Amino acid sequence: MKLTVTTNWADDFIDRVCEFEEVEWIRGRLYKDEIGSREMSFNNFSKHPTRKIVEKAIRKIHSYGKKFSYMLDGSCTGNKEYSWEGQEKIRENLRWIDDSGADSVIVTAPYLVEVIKGQFPRLKVELASSFLVIGEIKRIKYYSGLLGVDSMVIKNEHNRNFRLLKAFKEAADCKLKLVANSICLFCCNFLTDHSNVLSHISNFTAKVENFRYYNYICNKIRLDKPEELIKAPFIRPEDISVYESYGYEDFILDLNSPHTDDAIRTIKAYISRRYDGNLLEIMSSKGEKAFQNDNGRVEKDAPYLDNRELDGFIKYFTDGNECHFSICGMECNYCKNWLKAVHWNNKQSAEALRAGFQKRIEEIEAGIF
Repeated sequence: MKLTVTTNWADDFIDRVCEFEEVEWIRGRLYKDEIGSREMSFNNFSKHPTRKIVEKAIRKIHSYGKKFSYMLDGSCTGNKEYSWEGQEKIRENLRWIDDSGADSVIVTAPYLVEVIKGQFPRLKVELASSFLVIGEIKRIKYYSGLLGVDSMVIKNEHNRNFRLLKAFKEAADCKLKLVANSICLFCCNFLTDHSNVLSHISNFTAKVENFRYYNYICNKIRLDKPEELIKAPFIRPEDISVYESYGYEDFILDLNSPHTDDAIRTIKAYISRRYDGNLLEIMSSKGEKAFQNDNGRVEKDAPYLDNRELDGFIKYFTDGNECHFSICGMECNYCKNWLKAVHWNNKQSAEALRAGFQKRIEEIEAGIF
């Protein structure tokens, strides 16, 4: 197992995380830059890193024999790359990333692949999974062959489609990575817009008053239909060996907390291949926990997803059942049949939590920020 983990920029993060042999890559980014990121949440930055802080962190990461990936994976830049001024700002950003000693750049735009490969050949390029990629064999052949990316992240909604995962491995000419701890809604209808919201708030193109609109919507859906928690495309620590049997050895952990202790707990769970507790505490939804409070922890009145109650859950999918070939909730209710894994501390308090999400949704839709 090889792990790529996301830094929270806490002072103790690198020293503690680099103790684990399985951690190969640490990824991170500035608070804002020219491209932005569609996956990061500022709620889980322990501080806003400057260029000097990033450069110092990269030197420390290298001293441990680990590598650093800079996240330049915004899904929308407001078309700035199609002007000379915008291109020059992007190139200046890339020149600094190259000079900083970063080993790799994570991108979503084919344009950036071409620019980095042509003008910054020292840097490796990782293509991040987004709302367009990487979920089809033809795309994998194109990006790994013609564009020559060094690694790709598979769209997480395919995490339980083992026939397709096998085909991806056979088709790829580069390393493939899987996001292990995603609790995002399966085939989320809001993915495109949520990615764009996060991209804009983390680049210099827009001023955003509130970027958690879709977090509120998704949390309300999870409370209305708790089976959505089980449908989410997470890979349990206990099931890592299943993916290894299909040739996958590289996994991404989005460590979504300003508290390094939380990050260490998640890493240890996957390295030990066992976790006893609330699965939501080690999962990530666009850089945040589901039902995350202001302290970076799961709300006490949120559901409790008991990981031990999910033992054996993966077998249905390894036996050949595939979500994309049945009508979820009508032809197939497999995940709903596992609702025994969802527990509630207090259903009355959970209803109050739901009402709070509904209120914030209505306020934002009415322009009350």
